[in-house]
Amino acid sequence: MLECRGERGTRLPARAWIGWTLAGLAVLFILVGWVVVRGMGASDTLQQAARTSETLRTAIVEGKEHQYEMLATRLSDQTSSARSLTSDPVWRAAEFVPGIGSGLTALRELAAASDSLAGGTLPHLLAASEQFDLGTFGLDGDTIDLSGYPEARLHLDRAGSAAAAVSERLREIDPPRSPALRAAPSPRPTPPCRMPRRPSRA
Repeated sequence: MLECRGERGTRLPARAWIGWTLAGLAVLFILVGWVVVRGMGASDTLQQAARTSETLRTAIVEGKEHQYEMLATRLSDQTSSARSLTSDPVWRAAEFVPGIGSGLTALRELAAASDSLAGGTLPHLLAASEQFDLGTFGLDGDTIDLSGYPEARLHLDRAGSAAAAVSERLREIDPPRSPALRAAPSPRPTPPCRMPRRPSRA
């Protein structure tokens, strides 16, 4: 009976260790699955945002004013969703895991930059579009004469400044190494129209 107690005494800690190990693995798999699902969702959402951005750009060029607000709202919702998917505590903790952390950080920063770009430019672009119709506005090469539209010029200047700030942030992002993360497009701000220089006073 003493041997039986001794054997039982050595088995109980082993069973407990196995139980804790399996529980830890279960939690780890859940966390990994959480990050993977949210990462795939964020990547897909950013790709949708890229398509919406191109559709909005086409609508502006063609002067389809009835689509501006709807597409801008959709784009803003998509970038906000991608940012939310990559900013929860579990995601931030996973960024410290060797091998995958840098890719997760890059995707989070990419989503944040996309959302900042949408929030910093769309309101000003919509406000500028109320001043004139880009679809019928006279273009001279790649230069737009805004001398008669001071408010529109102010909004476009602010949108350009916001886009430039986001571009600076994008240069600091390390490219993701994971194929799934590389599928997410980088937000490429539309180059601002070159404004005509004011004639210098004599």
